[in-house]
Amino acid sequence: MFKLIDIIHCVLKYKNESGVHEVKLKELIFDKNIVIFGVPGAFTSTCSAKHLPGYVKNSSKILSLGIDDIICVSVNDPFVMHAWGEFNNANNNIKMMSDVGGYLTRLMNIEADFGPNLLMRMKRFAMVLKQNEIKNFVIDEKGDYGKTSAENIISLLQK
Repeated sequence: MFKLIDIIHCVLKYKNESGVHEVKLKELIFDKNIVIFGVPGAFTSTCSAKHLPGYVKNSSKILSLGIDDIICVSVNDPFVMHAWGEFNNANNNIKMMSDVGGYLTRLMNIEADFGPNLLMRMKRFAMVLKQNEIKNFVIDEKGDYGKTSAENIISLLQK
C-alpha cells in the first residue's frame, strides 16, 4: 500500500465561481481529520445513484464525528466535478476535486480500465485520515459498492 508521504504533493483541481484552481493534497489534509472518497466517474450509475448521494445525505453525521472535511475525487475534469456537485447539492458540504490526468490515482495504485466508454479510471475507494495518518483505507472491487459507502465510513469512525 502507498504511504501518505507518497501522495501529499499531488495537485488536484477544483472549480468554483471564480474559475479553476489547483491545490496540493497536502494543503487539503495537513493536520486535519479528513474523509476522502473516490469514484470511477461523475454522472455514472452507481456513483450518481448511491455513492455521492450517500455522502451528501450523511455529511452532517460524518462531520459530527470529528471530521473536518469530506473530499470527493475522480479523474473527471474540474468542470464536470463542479457540475456533478451542483446537480447533487454536494458543493456546500463536500469538496469536489479533480484528479485530471490520474496522477494521484496512479500513485495510490488504484487505476483500473473501465472499458471503451470510461477508459482508465480510479477504483472506488474511501480513506479516513486523522492528523496526517491513514486510519482506514478501503477499496470496492469493480462493480461492487459498500465498503466505501458513507454508511460504512460512519461505522468505521464510530469504532
